Amino acid sequence: MNGEPMAGARAAAAEFVAQLGSNDAACLYVFATQVRQLVDCTTDHAAVITAIEGLQTIDDTALYDALTRVTADHIQRDGRLAIVVLSDGADTKSRATLDEAFRQVRESSIPVYTIGLLSPQFDGTVLQRLSDEADAIYLEAPKVENMAELYRRINEQLLNQYRVSFTSLFPSRREGEILIRIKRNDEAIEITRTFTVQS
Repeated sequence: MNGEPMAGARAAAAEFVAQLGSNDAACLYVFATQVRQLVDCTTDHAAVITAIEGLQTIDDTALYDALTRVTADHIQRDGRLAIVVLSDGADTKSRATLDEAFRQVRESSIPVYTIGLLSPQFDGTVLQRLSDEADAIYLEAPKVENMAELYRRINEQLLNQYRVSFTSLFPSRREGEILIRIKRNDEAIEITRTFTVQS
């Protein structure tokens, strides 16, 4: 991705960061031949946007290494977390395997939102499975013009999330299913989730 497409991708990502709340921290990683953290987590959104605007295209990708690195870096952080990945789903440089990356994502319980960018190496199945594993959403960007709208959809979902915790009446049970019922005014939502207690 070069020229106008790259410029559009940078602009869409920068707009996403600009729409974050003033207390929302963001950080930036790139994953080409290796994974690098360009900006540590900060509420200084201007610094993150400046780093985004300086991004350049490199053909190689280390997607699986990026997933293992980012989840490991943030698994102990407090508060609501989310990872947003823009990728074509291909991986040419990782030392980690796909299964290792998925296992790390599951263990972190951090939702991973993926935007699939169509390219000759495009593999949407990896990105779709990744977001499914991480209880998030996968979106495709057939054209760079679609990216801003996709980032907006992710931002809207992040703004309307709830984090639920509970104390089990059966602490020895390692697996189970829970029903969550939310009622607000005259509207009610029910969702069922299975869970596995991590060792």
